[in-house]
Amino acid sequence: MHLGHAHWTHRRLLVLLGIVALIAATFAVILRATPLAALSAGIEQVSPTFTDAVYSHTMYLPLVTMPLLPYIDNFDDPTSGWYEGSAIRWGDWCRYDGVCHEGFEEVAHMYYQLGWYHMYIPLTWHGGGDVDTWFVHPVQLAPLPDAYYPLPENYCIEVRGEFANAHNDYEPWWAHWGIVFGATSDLNDVYAFQINANHAVSVLWYENYTYPGNRRPINGEPSPDDPNIEHKLVPWAILGDEYDSTDPHTLRVVVKGNAISVYADGLHTNTKIIPGLPREGIGLVGGVWEVTPADIAFDYFKYEPNCTE
Repeated sequence: MHLGHAHWTHRRLLVLLGIVALIAATFAVILRATPLAALSAGIEQVSPTFTDAVYSHTMYLPLVTMPLLPYIDNFDDPTSGWYEGSAIRWGDWCRYDGVCHEGFEEVAHMYYQLGWYHMYIPLTWHGGGDVDTWFVHPVQLAPLPDAYYPLPENYCIEVRGEFANAHNDYEPWWAHWGIVFGATSDLNDVYAFQINANHAVSVLWYENYTYPGNRRPINGEPSPDDPNIEHKLVPWAILGDEYDSTDPHTLRVVVKGNAISVYADGLHTNTKIIPGLPREGIGLVGGVWEVTPADIAFDYFKYEPNCTE
């Protein structure tokens, strides 16, 4: 009886081993016939850190993606993607000596030079020039790679700039430059933190912005349909004599949701809540009121996604 039972058990074992071998052979054939792409077709990146486990047959594949590094442009490479060329605006004016002009004219020129990015605004006809450059302030969006969009809830932007043609403090009078920390892709709405040659900083919203900027009306209150309406979300505030216009300065904006904190040379100057801040573009702005020429130069532009401070 024990021998018969042992014989029967041995036969069952042989049958079981045969079935296992057949299954293994079939599985091997399937694996050879399956393209590699099919094995990994179910892998989907869904997180900036570790994703859930992904199983492809018997393989366990943890996926890891690196967080985005800061985008830094020190303007050493003139092919880094910022706009180079003219800013054109319609002009209609007559100079005091009788010289008149009506038509499109170059009111600003952007270019790279020796590791700086420049916005140059020439002398206006009011001072003897051949062009009307009152209230020119061209906005230039940063050429961020697609991987940086959409902009996250939290990010930081830092820029170092100067008035390259300032020979004395307060020159050029009321000229200004700064950071565009939020804009629509069509530049209809532009939000900027700026410093001017008069030692003051401000947070501005350009509503109905029309490139390369203007001021309409020159006097009085604008109507809702006017272009280039300037809203002072944080009025111009004088900081002190250490903000001499002949020196370079560093501006920084920290965006946390709709809360915007702004800094000038490390000094926290204000925090402002801006509901519905657009996140379709960031960049630079520089311009003048009445006094020209102005040569605004930027030393570097730094964008940090998901920063904390």
